[in-house]
Amino acid sequence: MSVTEGALRVGYSNLGHFTRIFTRLTGILPSEYRRAAQTALSENERMSRKTSDSR
Repeated sequence: MSVTEGALRVGYSNLGHFTRIFTRLTGILPSEYRRAAQTALSENERMSRKTSDSR
């Protein structure tokens, strides 16, 4: 999901305003959060495959 789609889903029609509020609350940009979440998901998927391969 894109940052724009996420902002719209939670009720923000102004992406700039969403970015400012998100950054103020979390300390990172929405795009940085998205990138970190995608990396974490990819690593979890790799770990799951390793676990299932070793059975």
